[in-house]
Amino acid sequence: MAYSIELYFDTDFEVKIRRLWSNLNEHNIPSIMHRIGSRPHLALSILDFIKEKEIPNIIQYLSKNFRQFEIEFPALSIIPGESQAVFLSPTSNVQLIEMHHSLYDYLLEKKYSPKEFYKPGKWLPHCTISKELSFEETLETFKVCGNCPITGKAIVSEVGIIEFRPRKELGTCRLNAT
Repeated sequence: MAYSIELYFDTDFEVKIRRLWSNLNEHNIPSIMHRIGSRPHLALSILDFIKEKEIPNIIQYLSKNFRQFEIEFPALSIIPGESQAVFLSPTSNVQLIEMHHSLYDYLLEKKYSPKEFYKPGKWLPHCTISKELSFEETLETFKVCGNCPITGKAIVSEVGIIEFRPRKELGTCRLNAT
């Protein structure tokens, strides 16, 4: 098992992404995110291990120290390779970077070791549309995305922790409102 510390979005943005996942499914384009019951999210950190009794403390740390904030997703991007991923790329902003760095330091203080690609300087924030795609499925995903209004602004409104594969929500909390 692995664990993901995730940021969630306002209802309007979440609905927009879920509609896209359904649209991909209707076009017979696999979206693992839809299939596993994921929420549209931006992962702040991935851990191999977490003490379940500390989950509320991690969530409370973020919810008490950070406010809801606006984030913009201006671009659809791809991670190429044999198994490809399509995702929304956010414009970097101070709130997101500060939250990520603060969480990273907090996790180290608590003796957790985030995965390499979630360390400051290596982290690529993104909202996954689909992953584990062939080249042809990636092209079809881009075609469907071209007909859906998915880029734009969202409000980062909640933080949560999940265990995955299979996905199991372990706790969520709203961030302080601005």
